[in-house]
Amino acid sequence: MCVSRKQVLNLRLLRLSFLSHRSKKRYLASTPSSLKPAVVDSLLDDFPVHILVDSGPSENFVDFKIFQKLHVAINGLPNSIGMASSEVSIPTCGIVVATLSFHNRTYPTTTFSVIKNLCSNVIVGQEFLKLHSFVTFVMNGPEDSLTIPPLKPQQLSVAAARLDPPRLSFSFLNVLR
Repeated sequence: MCVSRKQVLNLRLLRLSFLSHRSKKRYLASTPSSLKPAVVDSLLDDFPVHILVDSGPSENFVDFKIFQKLHVAINGLPNSIGMASSEVSIPTCGIVVATLSFHNRTYPTTTFSVIKNLCSNVIVGQEFLKLHSFVTFVMNGPEDSLTIPPLKPQQLSVAAARLDPPRLSFSFLNVLR
């Protein structure tokens, strides 16, 4: 999961403020008001969840408590997800594959890493966002819309190099005789 230092701090705050209470079979996590435009109601294997749409993480995540409600098998071994800061990592419990449905779209066989005490029921990251040509967040701000194009791939320059083969010495063979 690749996130900025600010997002790491937000994740810490979110984890600290995690609330897990039942409301119409839905488990809710506390989300700061600044993230509300990126949170959508949806279904994960027909179970109602809140999804945080986040461009920071490179993959998708589901909270462990939600995973338990899905009654699906967990695959893979526990792992660790590194943050943008190499000093910070989060343990995972494995991987789960489920059907994600929202905004009249269905995404079967969506892969999620399972994490305990996630700041939202589900987080979809770049793995999910890259399926779309555009993803638009309506922020209702006073300025005109802002489009951030993807970075152009960097070109690698490879210069032809003439390297002499390494010199091998077999002098040790004489010692063995």
